[in-house]
Amino acid sequence: MAKIEFENVKLNKVKVNKVRDNKAATGVPISTFIEKLIDAELPDNPVGILNYQLIKGQLVYFKNDTLPFDVKAVSKRYAVCSRKLNRSNDADLIKNRVDMGAYASFTDAYNALKKEPVYTIVDFRENKRSPNDRVFNSYDYFNETDCAQTIIDLMDGIINLSKRNEADLDIDWSKTKSS
Repeated sequence: MAKIEFENVKLNKVKVNKVRDNKAATGVPISTFIEKLIDAELPDNPVGILNYQLIKGQLVYFKNDTLPFDVKAVSKRYAVCSRKLNRSNDADLIKNRVDMGAYASFTDAYNALKKEPVYTIVDFRENKRSPNDRVFNSYDYFNETDCAQTIIDLMDGIINLSKRNEADLDIDWSKTKSS
C-alpha cells in the first residue's frame, strides 16, 4: 500500500544507490532524497506540477465556482476537496440528474442528493480536476479517512480520475489564500 506523502515511482539501481550513499554521508533521511528525485523526474510546468500550497482543512476556490471546497486530504500530487450541495449554485448538476431520468423533478432530485457531497479531486501533476472514474462511488467525500484512502487508491492505480468529466485546474489563488 502506498503512503500518502510520496508517489509510487520506479527508480533505477544507480539512483537508489545514490540515495543510499547520500544517507550514509549526510544523515538526511532517505525519504527526503526520494522526494527530490521524484521532483527532478517530473516535466517542467509553469503552473506548478506539485502541491506546495494547499493544506488539509483549507478552503479552496475554483474560478467557475462561487462556493469554496474544503480540502479533506492532500498529498504532493493530489488533493481531495468537497462541499455541501447548494440548491441554487448546483442547479445545473441537479437538473442533469433529472434530465438523465434518475429523478422525476428538480425537487425530488435535490431532496435525494442534498446530503451527498459535491467533490473534486485535484491532480497537480496533470493540472486537472475531476471526480473519480467509478460509476458507483464507494467513498464518503465528507469523511477525511475516506478522502485519504482515495489518494492512496489513486496512487496505487485502484481508481483513476474521470477523463469524461475532467476540467482544467482553475484554482482562484487570490480567494484561496485569503480564506
